[in-house]
Amino acid sequence: NTATELLARAADAEPFDVMGFQECKDEGWLLAQAGLADKYEIFRDKHSCMAYNRSSWSLLSKGVQWVAQDSQYGERPAQWMRLKHGETGRVLFFVNHHGPIPINSGGECGGEAVAHSILHLVKAKASVGDAVVLTGDFNSDTRSVTIRQLQEHLKPAFRGTAYGGVDHIFSNLGEGSLVSSKNWGDGGSDHDALSAVLQVGEEKLDPSGSSPAEAKARKEIDVVPTVVSYSGFGGFPR
Repeated sequence: NTATELLARAADAEPFDVMGFQECKDEGWLLAQAGLADKYEIFRDKHSCMAYNRSSWSLLSKGVQWVAQDSQYGERPAQWMRLKHGETGRVLFFVNHHGPIPINSGGECGGEAVAHSILHLVKAKASVGDAVVLTGDFNSDTRSVTIRQLQEHLKPAFRGTAYGGVDHIFSNLGEGSLVSSKNWGDGGSDHDALSAVLQVGEEKLDPSGSSPAEAKARKEIDVVPTVVSYSGFGGFPR
């Protein structure tokens, strides 16, 4: 499978802390084929999977909220997990979303409702001080209401090019937090695999996206989480 081969190459080049997958129907097969089963803990909700590197992080809590609906495939998820870094004690709140179709529609409830549901989830489940990372195949590009609304509260870190740019990585981190990013190509999917390295500093972060120290130079780096998002393991809808 070219998609899992791509994932294996990417993880070998830059071991990921957290990963989000969409169109993922067999989480065990996915990690086994990529040679990552002994390193990552993975969870699936419907057609979305999220994973974390268990050598560096411990799971505090996890869940899923159904934040959108489309007439063809039904409910669409936003998976979430809170993780604690073993070395530094910093907490990461990670969200993996697969958005409704048609593209830019926001599904049956519209883009504003989708964005509101995701942001409400972050506010309800994350805590002040958490570094927040939101990723996924949103089936919405930067022209959409969903993405415009999200960008009012979370900062874009990186996005893909498939379908006009519907795959995104956001965070609540300050300016200059993006260390590096890469589009790994499609690996046989109709979407590209994306990765980003985000630096988390010592300032106190608000889950809503406000960072009181974002204008200050960072003097200390506590942890550098690396994120991968990839849609395209087959068997589930775009």
